[in-house]
Amino acid sequence: MRLVNILLQSKFKKVAKQYYIIKEEIHMASSNSGSNRTLVPEAKAGLNRLKTEVASEIGLQNYEATDKGNLSSRQNGSVGGEMVKRMIQSYEQGL
Repeated sequence: MRLVNILLQSKFKKVAKQYYIIKEEIHMASSNSGSNRTLVPEAKAGLNRLKTEVASEIGLQNYEATDKGNLSSRQNGSVGGEMVKRMIQSYEQGL
């Protein structure tokens, strides 16, 4: 939470919002509360674009329409891992 507060107070608000959404989505998914909600709606479209871009670069065409249950954990994990890697790079380039 401390990193998010620092980022929100700096010029990296977009990265902070993305980080916070991902963190909250992970928390909500693990809590099984059934109350998944987007905390920063304007960031969702950007994350979806990033996800689609990353998936196509690693060879997963039409990723948004693909049933993720039919993909391997490695394939799905590669998409998420690359997304996080790029968000961190984006943050670090701004420092």
